[in-house]
Amino acid sequence: MKIKSRKPLPVSATLRPGDFPPGSPESRAVVRMKLLKIRKAQSRVTVVLHMPRPHVDPRRYDFTGWSGDAVTGFRRFCLRPANS
Repeated sequence: MKIKSRKPLPVSATLRPGDFPPGSPESRAVVRMKLLKIRKAQSRVTVVLHMPRPHVDPRRYDFTGWSGDAVTGFRRFCLRPANS
């Protein structure tokens, strides 16, 4: 596929979805790279709780879903087995 004609990009330039035809595999790849970069920059914390839980498999670790937002960061809880 042809890239839109523009003056050459400097080596440090980043790709943008608009540099490629709409819906092309290249433009979708650029969007995925940008989203991955944003996701990696967000803070994520897992809080591990050691709690005895009767009537639950003692070998099982239980994880809650992620909660939070891009500003404050994301967090989840891990309920650790009492015997580990």
